[in-house]
Amino acid sequence: MISNIQFSEWQELAESIREELRECAWLLGLLDDQQKAILDRDSGTMLRVNEAIDEQTHQVAACKRRRVDLMLKASRSAALLPGSGIMDMAADMPPSMRPLFEALSGEAASLRERLDRRARQNRRLLERATNVVGELLGVVRPGSITRTYGRKGRFQTHTSLKGSVVHTSV
Repeated sequence: MISNIQFSEWQELAESIREELRECAWLLGLLDDQQKAILDRDSGTMLRVNEAIDEQTHQVAACKRRRVDLMLKASRSAALLPGSGIMDMAADMPPSMRPLFEALSGEAASLRERLDRRARQNRRLLERATNVVGELLGVVRPGSITRTYGRKGRFQTHTSLKGSVVHTSV
């Protein structure tokens, strides 16, 4: 029989997963806002959204740390490897809690996939927007654009024009 303390630990873990999912959903909404700002070519909104995305990313990371700590606490075996999922603990959890954790695990996987897809889409849109602006500046002011690769292998566009906002890397 599972004691009340152990059962409450599983409930606490479920709530931490729900909280992490809420924060991830909020991040997905911000990525949608970022995509709209990119398509609208609204640099002011994009800067504000990018700051919000950075803050939300930190919030999601804090939720994840809390969830991992609770997973370790709830696991009787404590033999979890880094990166273990909640269903790796199925043998330890009360049978009545398994359907809940299966549903939460499925939702987390779906949300993760949507976040990754939206982030890739936004990255491609930003790359294309940067290329278009660079090409436009190259036509208007030939020789004012320098294209290089950054330390991480990402393409960068720089301009020698004063007051230019094309000092970005994608």
